[in-house]
Amino acid sequence: MRYSLFFAASLVCLTSLAGAQSQQIKPFAQVKVTKAVVTNTYDVFPQIQPSRGPSRVQDTNEREVPRVPNGTVNSLKAGRTTSEARVELGAKPKWPGIAATGWVPPDPTAAVGPNHVVVTVNSDIAFFSKTGTKLFQQGMGPDGFFSGVSTTDFVFDPKTFYDPGAKRFFVICPELDDAGKTSGMLVAVSATSDPRGAWNKFRIDTKITDNSADFWLDYPGFGFNKDRIVFCGNMFGFESGTAGTLIVSLNKANLIAGNTADGQQYRVPNFSLQWAKGYDANLDVLYGAAVASTSSIKLFALNGTGSGTATLTSTDVTVPTFKYPNGGRSTNGRTLDALDARLLAVGSRNGRIVASHGIVPLNASNVSARWYEFLTQGWPKSGSPKLNQAGDILGTSDTDHFMPAININKNNAIGVVYTRSSANITADVMVAGRRSTDPLGTMGKPTLLASSKGTYGGQGYNRWGDYFSVEIDPSDSLTFWGIGMVSDGGPWLTQVVNWKVSADVTSGNLYKATSVKPYQALGKIEAGGLSSLWAADGALLQQASASAGALGQAAALEITYTNGLKLSTDTFALRLKSKGPLKGTLNIWVYNQKTKVYDFLEAKPTSGAFLTTTFSVDGAKVANYIATTGAMKFVVRVAVPARQGGTAGFAHIVDEASLLATSK
Repeated sequence: MRYSLFFAASLVCLTSLAGAQSQQIKPFAQVKVTKAVVTNTYDVFPQIQPSRGPSRVQDTNEREVPRVPNGTVNSLKAGRTTSEARVELGAKPKWPGIAATGWVPPDPTAAVGPNHVVVTVNSDIAFFSKTGTKLFQQGMGPDGFFSGVSTTDFVFDPKTFYDPGAKRFFVICPELDDAGKTSGMLVAVSATSDPRGAWNKFRIDTKITDNSADFWLDYPGFGFNKDRIVFCGNMFGFESGTAGTLIVSLNKANLIAGNTADGQQYRVPNFSLQWAKGYDANLDVLYGAAVASTSSIKLFALNGTGSGTATLTSTDVTVPTFKYPNGGRSTNGRTLDALDARLLAVGSRNGRIVASHGIVPLNASNVSARWYEFLTQGWPKSGSPKLNQAGDILGTSDTDHFMPAININKNNAIGVVYTRSSANITADVMVAGRRSTDPLGTMGKPTLLASSKGTYGGQGYNRWGDYFSVEIDPSDSLTFWGIGMVSDGGPWLTQVVNWKVSADVTSGNLYKATSVKPYQALGKIEAGGLSSLWAADGALLQQASASAGALGQAAALEITYTNGLKLSTDTFALRLKSKGPLKGTLNIWVYNQKTKVYDFLEAKPTSGAFLTTTFSVDGAKVANYIATTGAMKFVVRVAVPARQGGTAGFAHIVDEASLLATSK
């Protein structure tokens, strides 16, 4: 539905303590959940059905919520993206999700289990294999997936996730009948980790009455921890007005069993609250977040085990000041809805909370995908949460970056999927990631995964996304799966994407180089040799650059390791110190044993000073680079192109070149 909501502000980043005392909110009502209706997707025929239900384009001014207040401008700084990519793509990093259903916007989310991906949009659900084969698709309404529980054919804003602890898929979908003044939340739980089969399905009444006025639920948030499933939504009057956010906490075990269950309802004045996907197996706290002002985020915590009533606590944390975003610029004078700075996604793991939204930094005019990481520090049981870092995926002034979804994996690496657009880019699906050891506030260089064709929508303002999602693959707790949106020059399409954040190898087996020589005669070794690379002993290998035609001046070394690297290696990293010219580029390649060519790894600028760096590869690609004998080869090249003044020779100095490998 229309979720154009609140705020705006500016640019800023790093650490800050909570700006307000924690407040407790008591439940105002109990929720009665009747016994589940059980249906089986194998009973649906055909298994892949065309979209059903109302074909509805939502009005651009359908529902508006109050803007949050302006916060105090502060001096916190938000980080930026780096020149180094952290994204590693798998064998099939993207495939089509559900195509246009007649609804605008699509509101896409995706949930990933051990062997399947569940996708929801307005207002269909589909099941896929992990390689993109569609196995099932059905509409959401009373003649579709929620038959037996839905009371109206107007169902909207679906969301889904996979809970690795419960080994179940969960789906929610609000429904609304304006004329009959009814509002409900449809909830479904799969019987197993395979979505094909039985589901327990419930309908929970979400209409509330306040001072004789009735309100309905819109724009849901959805999260979980080991004990609870929580959803929430903005409350709008059937006639007029707003009533903050309704929060409903449900006992997860009872939902899984299909039993009659009680839940608790809470209300808060904030809008567009999002709840975290909480992956900590033993944590009885569930976290959420909403924007409190243009310089603060309000964190929420539901604390309580089992079926008992949970305590809801909230506190404000200061963040870099931001401005409200305008729409994202698109081709042929179009504008894409970048929403209103509401939070779009929240995740939690290992005492950390991550969140994301679209904003405009203080000293910029283009839209940025803003992200945060908060440290809980034991809150709400003790201590106070604080902002650990914040960053902006901003790009050049002629591009906009918005609709970001975020999550965090078991290594505390962060992944983001978002839209990039400009007057020359209709809309791209972009992904980015950061290692936990990267400098605070920085995100790796974004990677393009899917582009739109033609233009999208009509002249002026067009609805877009309303939210995307990112989940973590339960098979390894490392791989990020996201869903985004593109256009084929007409209606919208969804794209399911997956990627890893390259590992930061800090321990493992250390290997010394067994040979070093100039590569393709690019530069002569003038001082030092193989043993110079083995330790930080003051001995250096120095190579003189050579003319390389159009490449300008270049110096390249081929470094080989033949000391028995194991094929079971999970991750390897080449570590070295390199000193090149004032303005050049350091490039690293690794030899692919299957294709018999060198594959490019990374590039970094040189500055005339020593650069200590690590280039790493992990995951399925590792086996491509290790020979059956355990040998590996790398090329390390520094170059200054002729067009950049690369005519004068320079010295390329290398030291401490070692290979670090961590085995499975």
